[in-house]
Amino acid sequence: LRAAVAPITVRRPLAAAQVSVSASKTPVNSGEVMRLYINMPVSNLWNGYQYGSYSFKVRAVCPAAVTVSIAGVPCGQEFAMPTVSNNSQQEVPVMITNGSWFKQDVTFIVTALNTAGQTIGTAQTMVTVNAAPFNW
Repeated sequence: LRAAVAPITVRRPLAAAQVSVSASKTPVNSGEVMRLYINMPVSNLWNGYQYGSYSFKVRAVCPAAVTVSIAGVPCGQEFAMPTVSNNSQQEVPVMITNGSWFKQDVTFIVTALNTAGQTIGTAQTMVTVNAAPFNW
């Protein structure tokens, strides 16, 4: 006896990617350059993304009197970058200037996108920046 079985296709749902972001240091002195470390997911075809086939966007949310430059992109705008295919951790240079008289917190939000433009993961971190007159 022979059993004939039709081919089966398994479609798995799009799962969220594990994206994380951290700062090279906190607190940061006003006018000091720091780095954001953005860790992206590894290759996983079942979750709808391939290694090197997605991009990420970084946006800073700044309080009053604070300016941020994410690789030249000002606060409130999105810095977009495709991932490097041989490295799952990206380092992005950031400079924060705090013109106030007290410490302030800046929130960095990272969004990972697949090739179809769908959000596959998000993460955020907060960095404290010292006031310009009190850089210590």
